[in-house]
Amino acid sequence: MDIGFMLSRATNGVRLVFKHLHPSRIIPYLESLGWSDTNQELASIISELQRQVTRLVLHITITEEGVDPKIGLECSYSPDQYHLETRWPSLFEYLARKGCCCEEKKTEVLKFLGAGTEDPSHPFSVSSFSASVRIPSETSVKALVRYISHVKLCCSPGKSPEAKVYPGVRLFALQPDGGAFDVQ
Repeated sequence: MDIGFMLSRATNGVRLVFKHLHPSRIIPYLESLGWSDTNQELASIISELQRQVTRLVLHITITEEGVDPKIGLECSYSPDQYHLETRWPSLFEYLARKGCCCEEKKTEVLKFLGAGTEDPSHPFSVSSFSASVRIPSETSVKALVRYISHVKLCCSPGKSPEAKVYPGVRLFALQPDGGAFDVQ
């Protein structure tokens, strides 16, 4: 299990992010910290999400009183396919049924997805381009990819879940010989 410490905003507690906690272990782990899912709301949502996504990341805030009752579930797909991921519409339909997603926003988010390359003869593909923080040479073909990083479901006891979409933009490159390269 990977645990991250997040300092993204002012808070009265410490935000912890658990990347490799199997979904079946989320409720038992939270309960071991003194958190309670008395109406089985979170357990039900986790069960439903397991049928929708392949990656769940737990976000919790620890305060002096214990675990904040508001729980975050970061939802995404593995392996990353960036803008080529085809399962987002299904997740958005699920979120719409839960009352967390409206049609206009879903449509706009899905229109955002795409990739542009400098050279149309080299269309972007995950297998031929490598993610890059810098371009190693002037002759490298560059691609800018717009994708959905994840959707975060914020769950509070007795309330409908709220969904937030986290878009991403990432630079990719293709070596001058047409092969992908490894960035150190």
